[in-house]
Amino acid sequence: MSSIMILPLLLAFLIQGGGNELLDYVDTDAYWRIQGVEITDALLIQQLNDAGPEDVSALIAQLGHSDFEKREAAMLALREAGRGALPQLRDASESDDPEVAMRVRGLIAPLEALQASSPVTRLMAIRTLGERRVESAGPVLKRLTDSEDTFVGEYAARALALIEAKPYDGSPPDDAALARDLRRLPAPSAAVVQSRFEGYGALDIAAQLDRFGQDMAAQRQPMMDQITRQVLKIAGEIGNARIEAITAGAVPADEGKGVELIVIARGLYDRDRLVARLSRESEVKRKHAGLEFHMLGGDEIGIAAVSDRELIVCASFASAPLLHSVGDHLRTPPDALPFAEALTALVESAGKADPMMAALVLPDEFRADDAPFSVIEKVVLSATRQVETQSLKITGFGQNAEALAQIGVMIKEGIDTIRTQLAAQPQMAAARPEVMDVLKAVIIESHETSVSLSIALPLEDGKPSISLSPLMFLFGGGMSVLR
Repeated sequence: MSSIMILPLLLAFLIQGGGNELLDYVDTDAYWRIQGVEITDALLIQQLNDAGPEDVSALIAQLGHSDFEKREAAMLALREAGRGALPQLRDASESDDPEVAMRVRGLIAPLEALQASSPVTRLMAIRTLGERRVESAGPVLKRLTDSEDTFVGEYAARALALIEAKPYDGSPPDDAALARDLRRLPAPSAAVVQSRFEGYGALDIAAQLDRFGQDMAAQRQPMMDQITRQVLKIAGEIGNARIEAITAGAVPADEGKGVELIVIARGLYDRDRLVARLSRESEVKRKHAGLEFHMLGGDEIGIAAVSDRELIVCASFASAPLLHSVGDHLRTPPDALPFAEALTALVESAGKADPMMAALVLPDEFRADDAPFSVIEKVVLSATRQVETQSLKITGFGQNAEALAQIGVMIKEGIDTIRTQLAAQPQMAAARPEVMDVLKAVIIESHETSVSLSIALPLEDGKPSISLSPLMFLFGGGMSVLR
């Protein structure tokens, strides 16, 4: 599985209620297995302590004891002594006693992996202690909650909450900042999207893979290791990263033949490491609107690492001029939404505090030529959350009531066709029962000036009990049927 292939998979996991951090897609057991580290609670705690090296010479000598159990006990004690024991272990690696030399060399490699103490290893050690509910880790975790290192304090607080069986409330996106981001988008935008990614902590990748059927389940561990390696490759270059919300605008260009996309992402990441990675990828930079954009893909993508909390990405599609729509509004937005009246009305009606909102006004050149879909002039998507349900609704607006009703009938017939096809494939229905649940929950409504598709998914402990990924299957399959 290549780095390119991993990105759509991570996106699918994110859409269906997975974590909103890069390391949420690293399986804990797979991580330590790949590192070649046989972890113990004491070893993890020691890894997080900043204590200096201790004298382990007696334990090293015990590795050559005639009693096997005492040799094994010394191995365990040295492993739990952690990185502080490495200097003396290295000295003993050339011991005249073959037993001692062999055992010492077996200890050095995994301890060196921990000694490297990369930010990722540190975060994984904290997370593992929380997942294992290690009460003795309480003092070191409490001390780490005050850490100024990126993510460390939050990870320690989350681990403590797990150990103490208390809820952990992370820092939600700032409503005022997100409202400001909408005003920072270009005035000519024809489409606006804003989505909040709450995240639910580390994703149960094994369970997600099992959903793809028995063939995937049989390859679960190799797949988990592959996913972990690919995610770690990214994290090794830029560190952990979290996405809390995105605000995006699409600006038509070249008389409808191109689109410029502007995305403002909020979250947390290591800006210095990302800038270093972007600089290795491309030395081309452009100053625009007071921001420095790293240009990638032959000037088709521009990335501005504004701060550890904000990232701006501009992308050109179909030869649209890049950065053409980016101006001073990114730094000093107007007091009101800058869009045309129709789009502003849609955005105002969409519920900006909801988990997801999208509004789209279709220019004539962007609308489909074939009836009945060409009658849709505007589209609004909103995802809302109540105590027990999460709802998704997509509404298309137009002036031709007869054509809108025909669209509703076509969508319903398409869904019925998919349900019939699934029912004829028991193996598929058994592997992905939530697809059938989603199909059964879809409601189609047609009115004089609109047609809508809505679905309500139940929540369990605040999380979606049904994966949202079948919606992608639904829309993709449904459109193929409608064609």
